[in-house]
Amino acid sequence: MLHYNNGYTQQQAETALTAANLKWRFPVALLDNKNSFLRWLRTVRRDSSDIDIDNTRDIITQWSSQVIEPYDYRIDPYFHRFQPQAWLRMRTVALNGDGSPYLKYPQGVFLASKFVRRRLSSKRWLLDIGGDDQTKILMHGCPTIFTIGKLTKYTEAIKTLMIAAGFTADQLVVEPHAGENLNIKEYEVGTPWVVILADLVKPINFEWFFDELGVFIARKWVDANFRAPAWSFVPDGRSVVYTEYEEDEGEGLDTPNYVYGTVSRQTQDGPTIFSAFSKNTNEASKYSINRRGFVIPYKMQLTDAPDQPTFQEQVDRKLAEISYAAKTTTLRSGLVPFIGPMSTVGARTEDGAFEISEFESSAELGSWVSFNVSGLKIEDGALKGKSTNNDPQVYRMINQMGAGPLGMTYRFARLVMKVRGGGATTCELFFTVDGTANFSPVLVKRFTVIADGEFHEYTPDMWSADGGDLWKMGNVTAFRIDPAIHAGRRFEIASAKLLRSENRFLVEKTKYALSKGARVEHTIRLVTTSN
Repeated sequence: MLHYNNGYTQQQAETALTAANLKWRFPVALLDNKNSFLRWLRTVRRDSSDIDIDNTRDIITQWSSQVIEPYDYRIDPYFHRFQPQAWLRMRTVALNGDGSPYLKYPQGVFLASKFVRRRLSSKRWLLDIGGDDQTKILMHGCPTIFTIGKLTKYTEAIKTLMIAAGFTADQLVVEPHAGENLNIKEYEVGTPWVVILADLVKPINFEWFFDELGVFIARKWVDANFRAPAWSFVPDGRSVVYTEYEEDEGEGLDTPNYVYGTVSRQTQDGPTIFSAFSKNTNEASKYSINRRGFVIPYKMQLTDAPDQPTFQEQVDRKLAEISYAAKTTTLRSGLVPFIGPMSTVGARTEDGAFEISEFESSAELGSWVSFNVSGLKIEDGALKGKSTNNDPQVYRMINQMGAGPLGMTYRFARLVMKVRGGGATTCELFFTVDGTANFSPVLVKRFTVIADGEFHEYTPDMWSADGGDLWKMGNVTAFRIDPAIHAGRRFEIASAKLLRSENRFLVEKTKYALSKGARVEHTIRLVTTSN
């Protein structure tokens, strides 16, 4: 039920929201202060008397990250010491559609603001936006399905709701901070991964980059007119101390202070995320890196101190993942964007191709082994034979050819061959890598071939094969061609090569969550251009 002074009913509210095509499922609560907030949390979290810090962070982030900057409050690892730096007195106005006592990633509208000048008699707190007392609406939805069109409908529905709830037009400001960036940007081959990430993070008002050692350094973007004198920048301009949120019981950090990127988990079995800690070289400070790492408030407590080997191993591993552009990398933090799975497509190029065989001499026949094939020979510049059952095989070892690891350099196979028999059949390319003794159905690329008795060129993508990661990362040791899956098929293979791909990064689409700075989604794919 919607709780408005003018008696706005749930039915009226649902009618007004129908255009937005959204679901509304979360409880109604009035959160006037910290204590009532904690009491309410304990009420809705009926499964435990203890408050789970990770879920609590999720809830608080959803309600407040748009209204205050991400580091204007902190959550201590010990929840009873919850110490907000600037507590928001909140009021949520929502529909409780199914009466569920649990709050699970709500979608809807929140009225949230921090105390600025006065409170209305209706207990609506106002937010100072651009010097004027207005109400800012904090909207949370499904960023994965939001489009510009839906966002417009959503905004209009919210305006209708809020005006009906008693707000006047001059009080109402709707700022979704969401949408899709459809501008495609291409990066040349060799562009550092961190350059791409730096471009992607700009729309959420963070300045950040990696230093020359690959360490993540960040500072929150703040308009120069609002930067407090206490904010101290080191000479390189890449590090900053925020005394207002790095204080703990009155004791602040000394400057300079680096913010380093590292890896941690919120729970023992949870996903690995990109978190952060502060580096302080002042040995007199209890937060010195030489004594223990001081975790930035709003982040989780790191298990290992930064000077311990296990911690450094985590850092090195994550930095290695980030620097390796062909690997999918996922980063989750209020500081950095979420990088979604990176699909990879590429263009074939003959430049620098790895030649398995051109079948120019009958002497090459000795390098090939066959099974279920009769009459195997090299004649007229092709390897010829006939399948005796539905599993013909010809293969050769390739690790002895001095090539070394192939997969990252040679992504595509290239076969020029003909198959007789009519219709279509399936060709299978099997491979082995170091550590695999035999050919296996988990290391194979299958594709359709035309069995019309004419030569055709096929360039299957081995990165997308079953076991493609092993092709990419391992040392390919043998290559097997099963030209058909039918008996009695005559085949001729005129050329067998491995082709390079000329890779470029393309930012295909960027989606921004409704909570600025809390979560951003990017889809990046690796593309190429043909010569």
